[in-house]
Amino acid sequence: MSENPASQGKNPLREIVQPFIDLVHAPRALWGVNIGYFLEGFVYFGMLGYLAMYFSDFVFRGVPDADVVSHHMVAVLTAGITISMFFLGFVADSYGVRRALIWAFLLLLAGRLLIAGAPTFGLEPAGEWSALHLVTMAGILLVVLGYGMYQPGAYAAIRQFTTPKTAGMAYAMLYALMNLGGWLPSWMFLVRDEHYLGLGIIGTYWVYTALTAVALLVT
Repeated sequence: MSENPASQGKNPLREIVQPFIDLVHAPRALWGVNIGYFLEGFVYFGMLGYLAMYFSDFVFRGVPDADVVSHHMVAVLTAGITISMFFLGFVADSYGVRRALIWAFLLLLAGRLLIAGAPTFGLEPAGEWSALHLVTMAGILLVVLGYGMYQPGAYAAIRQFTTPKTAGMAYAMLYALMNLGGWLPSWMFLVRDEHYLGLGIIGTYWVYTALTAVALLVT
């Protein structure tokens, strides 16, 4: 049985290595998207991991069943992001990838500034629908809107800055960077815990907010 002539000249090692070579030579804009996506994965999963504790300890302190209500706020964030992506995915197609990503990061930054800063604004915990609760909810709303533009925009950027030959590796890299970013918050106890830097949850949230600003700058 004769071999396919098209496959005879293929080098298996080159087939494996070539996608990585193509990635190294990717446009600078694509690297900006990748770095921003990595940082955003780090920040999103890091803040999400502490969000229920943040509400229990600072926003709903003294409220009966504070843990239950706090998890409702986590659900608002995660469900809201899913819904907003459905409605705001058009932004990148209508206004361009770069604008969509910049607008998204501006909203994410503003929302995280409110969430991190709310307990330091002089607002006291006073239960559900208190001023402190409303400020943090406003922050969550901004994050939800930002993510609604960001995720579709990031994938649209991959489509725009790659070729059919390199797109597969680029999408795989984006997914890998998200997973890496999701793993890194497991080390943020070094920032939060009293035995290390001792910044607490609020201080850690400010670190995440600063990383959001960095992601905006590199995008």
